[in-house]
Amino acid sequence: MRHFILGVLLFGVFLTGGLFIFFLSSSESVQNSKHFVVYMATREEVGTTLLDTFCQKYNCTYEYVKLSSEEIVSRMESSTEREQVDLILGGTLDAHLAMSEAGYLKNVKVNQTYFPFSNVFPYEMEQIAISWIDGPPFIRQYPQTWEELLDLKWAGKIVLPDPNHSGTGMAILETIFLEMGEEQAKDYIKRLKTQVSEWTATGYAPSTYVASGDALLGINFVGDQVIFKEAGYDMNSHILSKELYSLNAVSTLQSAPNSVLAEQFIQYLFSEEGRKELESVSTGQLISTSIEEDKYLRTTPDMREHYLKLFNRQ
Repeated sequence: MRHFILGVLLFGVFLTGGLFIFFLSSSESVQNSKHFVVYMATREEVGTTLLDTFCQKYNCTYEYVKLSSEEIVSRMESSTEREQVDLILGGTLDAHLAMSEAGYLKNVKVNQTYFPFSNVFPYEMEQIAISWIDGPPFIRQYPQTWEELLDLKWAGKIVLPDPNHSGTGMAILETIFLEMGEEQAKDYIKRLKTQVSEWTATGYAPSTYVASGDALLGINFVGDQVIFKEAGYDMNSHILSKELYSLNAVSTLQSAPNSVLAEQFIQYLFSEEGRKELESVSTGQLISTSIEEDKYLRTTPDMREHYLKLFNRQ
């Protein structure tokens, strides 16, 4: 009987200790685990290729949620949301700077960067372009400028990403305001809206509409159009703003559950190995030198909000 009681007591001690160890390890497991969560605003092929090669190197796993830049900025306003995400991969520089200004992002030491930011890291640049597929023989010349898009013959034939939901759409809106000035831009947007047949939720979608024949003209980043050219579509592109670039960036959060892996990924992305991997899948231009400030979009959160309000009023 005595042995039985002693056995029960020892089992109880073992069980209690085991539970204590379990709870202790559970509280530390997130930070010590080799799994991290990514909000991805880049093209999925680009993001998953980079994450796959990184995790092969560091023996880790990941999960991701595909979102637009604007959706990520909106979600990050929730502290609960921020505590569940480790890495923001892709999306426009402006979106990352908005999160930086709000105090959400963490400083990371990176060996190679060409910008004066300690918590936002641009890695490639894009330009805005018109796309079309040669079709009706009566169309001899497609639009080449912002102004030519207002010609009545293009009415109802243009697809654009919606700046309320798409980072690409916001980049297009910012470009119009920066190139034209506020008063001219307001008038232009009012007239452009009468020409547009569809406002899409993603920046990639206008190229899909053009490729499928559902729209004659699409406006988005030229990198999205290149994908269809490489897939065999006879898609043409014409860059609208040759002197202005939109930058894609990466960052991690102050409250990231697994900031160690997130920081390692950012450092990997700017390593020689990471850049080679990025070059193999990116349709943008890899950043390899510093860029003058007036050559890339860098609008403050207040100005972004101001532009969006003006857009929605027109």
